[in-house]
Amino acid sequence: MTTPPEQKVVCPICGYNAGSVNGKEILRQHMQIQHPSVRERALSVHDALASSPLETAISEANSQLAEDKFGDYTLSKGWFFKEKLLGGYDSFKAVDLCWAFPTKVTTKAYAVVTTGVRWDMTLNVRPHKTVKLSHESGGVNDKLPSASVDYALKALSQIIPWAIFGYSNYRAECWGKYHDVFLKVIDERLDVVRAAVNSGMLEAGVDGMLVAKKAVNMPILTYKFRKTDSGKVAGREYQSSTDARETGTTYYRA
Repeated sequence: MTTPPEQKVVCPICGYNAGSVNGKEILRQHMQIQHPSVRERALSVHDALASSPLETAISEANSQLAEDKFGDYTLSKGWFFKEKLLGGYDSFKAVDLCWAFPTKVTTKAYAVVTTGVRWDMTLNVRPHKTVKLSHESGGVNDKLPSASVDYALKALSQIIPWAIFGYSNYRAECWGKYHDVFLKVIDERLDVVRAAVNSGMLEAGVDGMLVAKKAVNMPILTYKFRKTDSGKVAGREYQSSTDARETGTTYYRA
């Protein structure tokens, strides 16, 4: 069990101690008054790629002014984490996030009458972890994800561009039955992002949005139809687009 570090909310410029109660809001006001020239920085791909001990990530999260919350998880220094009810933290590394999509949760009265809708984010994490992030409820007939879920997914796609965003039955089949292929694609995408960031081809602005100086070719998840010797369709075969080079074969995006 991880022992929670001492909770300090300290100004990273002058060392002002904002205290532990409403510390972030007090620190934000302090920054606006004492350091007005310092712009508040949004989380970016650099935060997700950081390699720090969990204890460091937890400690430094207390002095972040960025919007660092996704559901009840905080993102800091390469980690997503939340405090457990009985102490300690539930956590996973940002580089292990593979697939994210909105999930519609319907509540019913007496298992018959629909009484409400809640939109969650589902995060599939390496190797086989599923994390549900709850957000506010919506109306009974909501067709689109709630604005908060939609916004969070868009933000995550900029911070963690190697992950795959959006649901499809093909992706679900690959994640469940051909897990090693899914992870291979994620590893390839992560390598591309790291190389692009390190070379300066991919940068993050103050608002966290990615800016590509050159086109970055990201591997994608594809599939082809597998056939028997007699030509009968026998199933689907998933591959990374980097492997989809068989002459005369049509590959489809999963």
